[in-house]
Amino acid sequence: MTTCEVKYAPTHINDVVLNNAFNEQQLKLIFQGFRTRHLFLSGTNGNGKSTLANLIAHELTKHCPYLLLNDPIDTVMAQADLYTYFSMVKNTAGMYGASSNDRVVIVFNELDKYSGSLNKLWTAMDRLKDDLLVIITTNNPMNLENAIRSRCDKYNFTRITPDQFLNRAQYILTQENLILPDASVLHYLNTMTIKTSDVRDYMSVLDKLIFMNLRNMPLPAVPAPQLMQPVLTVIK
Repeated sequence: MTTCEVKYAPTHINDVVLNNAFNEQQLKLIFQGFRTRHLFLSGTNGNGKSTLANLIAHELTKHCPYLLLNDPIDTVMAQADLYTYFSMVKNTAGMYGASSNDRVVIVFNELDKYSGSLNKLWTAMDRLKDDLLVIITTNNPMNLENAIRSRCDKYNFTRITPDQFLNRAQYILTQENLILPDASVLHYLNTMTIKTSDVRDYMSVLDKLIFMNLRNMPLPAVPAPQLMQPVLTVIK
């Protein structure tokens, strides 16, 4: 059985669970053609930062994959001259259909784990102006130099609760022919995983439910809602 994390990996921003209306509105503008500054996506684990970063990168380079640079930060920072390095990527992409208005796009996931100086990177970001788009994700934004943060549009992502993941969970379960009440799904999301609010943990819960359903195994019992106790009014 293919895991839900693989089978239902987001292919568009509409597939990503976002719990901040401002973030959702602003990020969707990029998919509609808005030309963003460099992007700085920060927040806790498992809330879709890396997924969004990769979706944006592929959206902006789908017409010419040569614009998307997949080199890790260590490889990039080992280059003697980043201006020349990124310019060569842009020139190569131009030979395969990229226009002069296109940008080289590179994603650095968990950039805070890089221990060296990023001086060369932000210098290249300044020199290349609109020819380069850097997308950064991090769990620890304050561990990165302000010189990097200040050159980016910043978006902070917070924990995804079971209630916020419910619609996505129900969509996936329905696709797998497993129809359950919202209350049952919420109970499973709350009780069948450690409460980390990590979307990957929620996907693992769905994997288990789907597996049990396919094998005709009974799903875990869901407690019945507590009955409302009558309120007694004492008449004096």
